[in-house]
Amino acid sequence: MINRYQKNKAIGFTLIEVLLGMAIILIIASGSYVGFVKFGRQQNLNISRDNLVNTLTEARSNAMSQVITTTQSPNGCKQPGTFRTLEGQRVSFDRTTDPNSYLIQEVCRDASGPYAPIVKRISLPLGTEFLSTPPLGYIEFKVRTGEAIASEIVVKIKGSTDLSQRKKICINSTGVIKSIEVTEAC
Repeated sequence: MINRYQKNKAIGFTLIEVLLGMAIILIIASGSYVGFVKFGRQQNLNISRDNLVNTLTEARSNAMSQVITTTQSPNGCKQPGTFRTLEGQRVSFDRTTDPNSYLIQEVCRDASGPYAPIVKRISLPLGTEFLSTPPLGYIEFKVRTGEAIASEIVVKIKGSTDLSQRKKICINSTGVIKSIEVTEAC
């Protein structure tokens, strides 16, 4: 015989069960979000490092092959009626004017002295910044040899003190560029 209480019993979840399920989903989602944000910041840091290494490599390569890229610019190194000799390529870090960008410049000389027109400006991705830049404020690669003053550059995630959220780039006196762990010496 069927009990009258069993006959009217609804099938489904109670309010407590639904709330508990939602709480578990919320906890899992918030943990995933934190991991995703951390992953995104680390990716921006890696992009910053890779872009800077590529820029330094491009400047060194242009200096060694004596490429003048500002020919079309009215202030470029190679202009009709001017005699300027290319001395190298420079990557400059002006931390007072725009601390989150750097410049590629050609370095040439004429009778009035050295001259360095800007080839292009590159900005760091959002959320990253320079922790340290070369003491002179730039790295200059010499024509034909690609030699430079030994320097190191450290890029980090803004507001972070964690060593794993920093990337170091070293340039030795022969102009070789390498990315190493921040704890390693150049």
